[in-house]
Amino acid sequence: MNDTSVDMERMVAARYAAMTSLERLSIMASMRATAIAIIETSLSPNLTREQRRYSVAKRMYGNELPEAALLAHSTYRPPDSRA
Repeated sequence: MNDTSVDMERMVAARYAAMTSLERLSIMASMRATAIAIIETSLSPNLTREQRRYSVAKRMYGNELPEAALLAHSTYRPPDSRA
């Protein structure tokens, strides 16, 4: 179903085309952060860090990533991480 008028589609396309790469990246990052925040609010507060990261990644990427990648993501800690 598409209830967007052709004129509106053109206007939106023109607006995105006029944006810089940084503007488009900023919008994408904001949308991703919002999606993660929504997922986080639905999770139990009793989850461990790893369980939380796994749950978020599983909901974000579903079956697009193999289980091994989801598990690796859930246990990843940056080299300078102290936690």
